[in-house]
Amino acid sequence: MIEGINNLLAKWPNLTVERLSRCVGCVQASKPVPKQFSLSQMEEAFMSGQTTMMCDLCQKNTPIRDIAPDMQMAYLKGRRVEYTELQMTKELGEGAFAKVFLAQFEGELSAVKVLTKQADDE
Repeated sequence: MIEGINNLLAKWPNLTVERLSRCVGCVQASKPVPKQFSLSQMEEAFMSGQTTMMCDLCQKNTPIRDIAPDMQMAYLKGRRVEYTELQMTKELGEGAFAKVFLAQFEGELSAVKVLTKQADDE
């Protein structure tokens, strides 16, 4: 579904797309218009070592893992996958801090996010 949406968006000229995630504290406090953090804000905070995002609306420090769990992969309970266990096939996309690749892992197709920028790179 996401691929279909991305394909449609790519066909619209001069369209700017920003990925946002709502503040969990605002949602829990039933704010009518919750604060939205951009993906780039969260990536920058995470890459600089921050573990929380401060919301100016609800005045709470919300853990990044609650806003964007995949960034810290807080939900992973399994073992660590070594890079040598992956067979990277093609690049699917690129952002400010990472590239996403199609890969084979244990005979299954997978998407792999590879961080490309360190916090002190500028």
